[in-house]
Amino acid sequence: MTSTVKERLDDARLANVLSRYTLDSGHKLLSDWHAFTFEVYRGGNTFILRISDDSHRSVADIEGELEWIEFARRGGIAAPLIIRSKYGRTTEVIDAGPSQFTAVLFEKLHGKPVTDADWNAGLFERWGALVGRLHRVSTAFHPSKRRAHWWDSEFLNVEAYIPDELFEIKRAAHELIEEIKFLPRDPSSFGLIHADVYQDNFFVLGDGLQLFDFDNCEYGFFASDVAIALYAALWRVPVETDRQAFSAIFLKSFWTGYRTEFSLDDAQLELLPLFLRLRDLLIYIVARNKWDLKNLTPIQTRLLAERGNRIAARIPIVDVWGIAKG
Repeated sequence: MTSTVKERLDDARLANVLSRYTLDSGHKLLSDWHAFTFEVYRGGNTFILRISDDSHRSVADIEGELEWIEFARRGGIAAPLIIRSKYGRTTEVIDAGPSQFTAVLFEKLHGKPVTDADWNAGLFERWGALVGRLHRVSTAFHPSKRRAHWWDSEFLNVEAYIPDELFEIKRAAHELIEEIKFLPRDPSSFGLIHADVYQDNFFVLGDGLQLFDFDNCEYGFFASDVAIALYAALWRVPVETDRQAFSAIFLKSFWTGYRTEFSLDDAQLELLPLFLRLRDLLIYIVARNKWDLKNLTPIQTRLLAERGNRIAARIPIVDVWGIAKG
């Protein structure tokens, strides 16, 4: 989020939003990465307030997201309840100079974040079941407000964020996007996906998982959601030489859970390397967009180089040939 956008959500505009939901004046900023996310309060109860600038999501985008959340909840996904404003609306729009903000209020889920003690095959199996159920629900979803397709993401804007001097990376990025865009699509493998089902976007509650942050939901391949889960899980693998062994353990447990809810054919599973490469590209572009490229830390320099090298070489973060099917 740019500093200009942050400046436009001044105290008066925030107070305006709080009043529309009859919230207390106290609040706690949780994040201002893509949108403002606050913990807010009313009558001793705690909620999550998200305020998005329309440079990030339009009102129509957000309404499509909320329709998806409500349908997913009816399909058995443990997702947050959307709280209406005092005017009975699921969204509240606030004028903010050259643009506008859209506010949404959610219940605060009461599960707990994933800890090291949770990080085991049992969690991976529940994770797979969550993603599988989401995909099963998606096949029955016929929205009135459609979300964007995966290739419309600003974070796949190769021309904007990869300079011409990085010629090999840029060419490989364009080739990858075009290859995936022209893959066959049908309702058994392609639909509305969460696009960010990873360990920081769900809570553990008893034997189940609570899913939140549907902000990135888009039309994409179900196999992409699987790749996103594996890619993010690899962040917790401290030693690079462990990646292959960990991936085998993760996918075996993940597929065990996934297949209790849904199934993908072998042709889709064989595409997993492509979607791991796509996730690498998206994370690479996010980094180039969000980091100060003139003042990178040593870790940021290394991560950019690693991802850029993999993109140019057209290889995924881990070799999943032979283990993708579990």
